[in-house]
Amino acid sequence: MELLWSNFFQDFKEKVQDLEKEFLEEEDEETCKMHDLMHDLACSVAGTECWVAWDDKKPIHEKTRHISHDFTFNLMGKLPISWSKASALRTYLFAPKYEGMGQRELTSEANLQELIQSFKRLRILDWHDTNVEKVPRSICELKHLTYLDLSGNKALKRLPNCITRLQNLQTLNLNYCSWLEELPNDIGKLISLRNLYIDGCRRLSYMPCGLGQLSSLHRLTNFILPKNKALAKNCCGLGELNGLNNIRGKLCINNLESVTDAVAESKAANLIEKPFLEFLILQWYHSDTDDAITKNRDEALLDGQATQKSAEVDNHWI
Repeated sequence: MELLWSNFFQDFKEKVQDLEKEFLEEEDEETCKMHDLMHDLACSVAGTECWVAWDDKKPIHEKTRHISHDFTFNLMGKLPISWSKASALRTYLFAPKYEGMGQRELTSEANLQELIQSFKRLRILDWHDTNVEKVPRSICELKHLTYLDLSGNKALKRLPNCITRLQNLQTLNLNYCSWLEELPNDIGKLISLRNLYIDGCRRLSYMPCGLGQLSSLHRLTNFILPKNKALAKNCCGLGELNGLNNIRGKLCINNLESVTDAVAESKAANLIEKPFLEFLILQWYHSDTDDAITKNRDEALLDGQATQKSAEVDNHWI
């Protein structure tokens, strides 16, 4: 794969570590730029297969497979093509011209419903920053979908549980869906899931049972333990991380103050057997527990993470 990438990026080998570092630190800086001539060549080679919304001179062809656009509101009236002609569409991307130019108007459930019904062969669906408030249940009809980006939709509170029928889904991006309250209960059915991004989901208060069944999972940005003991029966503990040995990059474990048996939980998580994990962030908040008890509990938790290359605890590096 590295050799393939080097065909497109100059000095790729020298930049690999820098790119990985930027990804892990979640920096939003531009990491590569395509020359105008190369862009024109790519567009020429793509022909009618690809279409971008701001290219007014290039109409959508019935053989178009990939669409990139900077609008979703009233989409039916803006796309110069009947939905039936684009029935074989594979990629649907929301790509605003300028950084931070997300959509202000709410994307109606009716618009999304019609889009899903029209493009049932979609593999990649990008609805990031499109002000989606509710994802229609018909999303489960996109049986070929491998990539779903809903990041930045702050009004989104939950996903339909039927989304777990997407057996081919590999990436689910929910970053900065700040009002998201829960993940699908049957998330363990997403057997192909490799990447689950939930950074910035401030209202997410627990992880559903079954997460440990996702043995193909490579990226899990956060693991959230329940603060409320009433939720404990419906959510999973650190033991769900036991078999997720393909996790790599960075993992943040939140609300560790709720752990009662630190030694057992640390062993159950089995984080020392995750060789690809580069960064581990342990977060807990002040509680009414005796300081001595808290210190012993915290040390027990840290003892189980001895092989991590880097760990962060309450913003102090150890």
